[in-house]
Formats: sequence, C-alpha cells, structure tokens
Amino acid sequence: MSAASLLADAGPTSPTANPARTLGAMLLAGVIGLIAWELWIRYGAPVTTGKFPLNGPVGLAQQSLNALFGINQFTAEAPLLGLLTARQIAETAHYLTAFVGYPLGYLWIASPIARTVTPGVPADLRWPLAGLAYGFGLFVFAGYGMWTLLLGNTPFFGWSGLAYGSMIGHMLLGLGIAAGARLRGCG
Repeated sequence: MSAASLLADAGPTSPTANPARTLGAMLLAGVIGLIAWELWIRYGAPVTTGKFPLNGPVGLAQQSLNALFGINQFTAEAPLLGLLTARQIAETAHYLTAFVGYPLGYLWIASPIARTVTPGVPADLRWPLAGLAYGFGLFVFAGYGMWTLLLGNTPFFGWSGLAYGSMIGHMLLGLGIAAGARLRGCG
C-alpha cells in the first residue's frame, strides 16, 4: 500500500475524513500529550536524571534556533526585534511543536501506518502500542536527529540519565497523543 493511499483512506479514523474532528483531535492529543510530558519531566524524570525539573526541550529548541537562524542562546534574555527573548521564542517553538506538529505527525503518519501494519490487532490494543512506538520515534528524532545531526552533540545525550528520562518522556508524550486522538475517534 502506498503512502498516498494511506493518506487518502477516508475511513472513520482517517484525519482526512472530517477536518473539524482532526482539528479537535490534534488539540486534545496535544494537550494530553503535553500534560503527560510535563508531569514526567517535573516529577518522574528526577528519578532517572537526578535533575529537577528536566528542562531539555527548551534548551534543545534554543540550540536549534541558534543553529538554524543564528538566534544565540547565550543572549536568551535580550529581546529580539523588541518583541520576544530567544528563550520565549524557544518555548513557543517547543509548545507549538507539541500542540500541532507531533499530534499531526501521529494522525497523518503513525496511526495510518499502525492500522496498515497491524490490521488484525484490535484498535484498543493498537492505539497504545502505536503511541508508544511513535513516542520512541520522537525520542530518536530529538536525541539523534536534532541533538546529534543538527547540533553536533553526542548521540542520545551520551546515554546518560537524561537520555533515559527523555526516552520515557517521549514515549509518554506519544501515548498521550494517541489517547487524545483515540478519544476524538481519530486514532
């Protein structure tokens, strides 16, 4: 089955079937996923990292903005164009990614692939597995794609406690996104 046919599938759980439902699913999935992430990094991650709270996403966003656009993370408190500081831009990028980018990635890519690859698996089992797998994929994207390939750092945070905290956090984020999509009938 081609990628085009996956996206063209207008079944009841397809994001193309009902744009209003997709928007609602995206927002709900983003909220639930971000709540799971934030609870983990503030209360669960200290067990694996020894740091409280785990503050990686904003730092990663700041470094990415610096690498891509020259927005220097070390002048994070100096307003850019008199509007926002680099830290505020990084936080905005982080939250937009969590509310919009990652849920759409799940709805348009991960969920259709999960339905295609596991047609005999009941949906009540498929969505949590797809969410955990998607979250792991997000961890690989963040820990290798962004952290290593874009920024030139040690892969997967050097497999320190930060790496394990990030991996669990991303898997919980994916699970939350999948739950939100499922609650709106889009996963």
